[in-house]
Amino acid sequence: MKTSALPIRIRVRPKPTDLSTPRGYIWKVVFDPTRNGEDPGYFYGHLFRMIDIRPGRDEKATWPDGILFENVLDQCQLTYSNGILIDLTHSRVLSKKRPARIRTKKAHPRYQSGCL
Repeated sequence: MKTSALPIRIRVRPKPTDLSTPRGYIWKVVFDPTRNGEDPGYFYGHLFRMIDIRPGRDEKATWPDGILFENVLDQCQLTYSNGILIDLTHSRVLSKKRPARIRTKKAHPRYQSGCL
């Protein structure tokens, strides 16, 4: 007599890196140009989200040039140089978010009212 046993599936959730940090805060400042001697500076050691680092459509970059961010999960590095965000790991420039697409209502000639 055959008995078919179904495999038991166990769901494993990934463990967060640190329980005290909110979700998404994975970019750590590892070099802060505002740091002087033993003074930690304004940003050194703090965690940020990508939305905090990357400027928006109509925003100007406010981070100091030379600041270095490191991803705590995969050690990718980002820096600002002359107001431009640069991905040092993949050697590329991360541009600003695209401007919002403005959609205007254009009547298609085929569907315009009137005589054909």
